Amino acid sequence: MLRYAPLLSHTLSQAIATGLDTYVICQPDAYAIHALVDPARLITVSSAGVGDSIAHAVRSTAHYDGWLIALGDMPLLTTESYRAVAEQLKHSPIVRTRVEGVFGHPVGFQQCCYEPLIALQGDTGARSLFDNSSPHILELDDPGCLWDVDSVEDLRAIERISPILKR
Repeated sequence: MLRYAPLLSHTLSQAIATGLDTYVICQPDAYAIHALVDPARLITVSSAGVGDSIAHAVRSTAHYDGWLIALGDMPLLTTESYRAVAEQLKHSPIVRTRVEGVFGHPVGFQQCCYEPLIALQGDTGARSLFDNSSPHILELDDPGCLWDVDSVEDLRAIERISPILKR
């Protein structure tokens, strides 16, 4: 049987390769994640969901000009996609990626979105910010923007299209 490197390691290596500041937000007791991440890149928060996590991370980096948000279970998301969102964020307050008509990650927010981002709560992410504004839609040709791993079947599907998870 094949052994798999942690998904987060693959996702994180792509994000770090951008040269942008990169953080992992997780629960204080997520020790397996803590072991994978440089402590300088780790932000811990007891949260009820992604909204709380985003709010805490944005508060922790309040001095930044903006933020890119992606999920830790998206190992095929490319460095180029992160960079494309960061570049577009210089010109647009909110950037939302789309691949073949489907919205994905990463997404980006300028500093002007600070207040609504820190107001996020529970398991509701930043979708409300898209609904209440006119985000710039960034068309990308990166299926990794859409592939997250929520099940064993997802993992097997990703393995079929990319060998990066084999170790």
